[in-house]
Amino acid sequence: MEHEWDWPPTRRRRYYRTFDYQPSGWNSPVAKKAVRIYWRVTITLIKALISIPLSILAIGAFWLLWIIITL
Repeated sequence: MEHEWDWPPTRRRRYYRTFDYQPSGWNSPVAKKAVRIYWRVTITLIKALISIPLSILAIGAFWLLWIIITL
């Protein structure tokens, strides 16, 4: 039922599915999950490769500072 204050009229979208759509290729759920796992592993490895040398550098800097102070 429309009233005079219902302006502009609301758009009603109706989607009719006449067939069962099975996503395939890169759009399939299995491929999406595999890509997500791949990116998580890749990003984690990159973070580890960056953080390990930086932590070694920080430990070395503190050790050098300690040697300088205790001399």
